[in-house]
Amino acid sequence: MTSASQRVMHSAIESTFDEQYLQPGSLPVPALFARAATLPVTEEQLREAIPGMEVRTLDCAHFVQMERPQEFNQLLRAFLANLQSMVRSSRGIEG
Repeated sequence: MTSASQRVMHSAIESTFDEQYLQPGSLPVPALFARAATLPVTEEQLREAIPGMEVRTLDCAHFVQMERPQEFNQLLRAFLANLQSMVRSSRGIEG
């Protein structure tokens, strides 16, 4: 990450939030969005863009998985455990 210039990184991050990419849509699978507190898009905007998506905010600047690895991993593990539970339940599997 440190090899890219600030201008290039800023452009890449800024284009992520271009209106053409933020059109409402749907994902036919469970989704988790772990966002940085400084993200210029709100949790509500993200949920409106992708209905049903689970959104969690971590107190960090940008790279949640690098800045808050323990919290991120905890969120991811909980999300995957819930997903596993949903799959087992849908198949009638206990435990």
